[in-house]
Amino acid sequence: MSQIDFRIPRSAVEGADDETLCWAVVEPIWPDQLYEDELARIAQGTAGQQAIYCTMLFAREVDNGGLRQFLANSSGLYWRNVVTGLKLLDANEHLAALLTALNIFPEGEPSLEQSERKEVLNRMNANQQAAIRSAEDIMYAAGGFEEMLRPRWKRYIDAHPDEFFSQ
Repeated sequence: MSQIDFRIPRSAVEGADDETLCWAVVEPIWPDQLYEDELARIAQGTAGQQAIYCTMLFAREVDNGGLRQFLANSSGLYWRNVVTGLKLLDANEHLAALLTALNIFPEGEPSLEQSERKEVLNRMNANQQAAIRSAEDIMYAAGGFEEMLRPRWKRYIDAHPDEFFSQ
């Protein structure tokens, strides 16, 4: 498989606000139903593109329905990429919340198979559910997952422009 360059011209985001900028740099890598192997597509991006794409998907899922929703939906297959991305972005609060949810899985590693992740999630006990809710509540009280990640995405883009811009 040939390597795809998902970077965009810097001129495409000149004068853009932070939200528009963050979306513009990941939009080319965002898979749609045409891609059978989403992980293979994402792997073709730069480390920064992968980090922002995966953490954006994560944040949107969690802000919509919680950590459990992220892990139960097809997006849960990105959990390893999200851990890597959160570390790259120094998003320790987000990482702590995710690790709380990952701890319910055997050895802290959810399956890539959605049905297997759902099975584990459906067997959570009250203490596990409470721990996850507590981790989510901390993040929501601070503004939400995406709202708190956006400044980190912007900082990373500014510090590593070659990962996002072709010219």
